[in-house]
Amino acid sequence: MTAPRELKHSVSLLVGGTMLAIGLTLLALLGLAAVVIPAALGILAMELKRAREWLPKAHRFLPRLFARNDLKPEANPGNECV
Repeated sequence: MTAPRELKHSVSLLVGGTMLAIGLTLLALLGLAAVVIPAALGILAMELKRAREWLPKAHRFLPRLFARNDLKPEANPGNECV
C-alpha cells in the first residue's frame, strides 16, 4: 500500500516544483507570479514542512513586491500596447 502514497508524493513534488520554477520565472518577467508562487507552495505544502512555512511569507511578500511603482507594467514606457 505504500506505492500509491509514494506516487502521490512524487507527483506532488514534481508538479509543485515545476509550478514554483514557472512562478520564479514569471517574477522576473513581471507575470502572474503573485498567483503561481502561492499555488505552487500550496501544492508543495501538502508534502513538505518547509513549504508550509514559506506559504504565509509569500502571501505577505508578493503583494508588497508588486505594489512598488517600478514593477508595474504601466510604469515602464517601453511596455506600451499598440
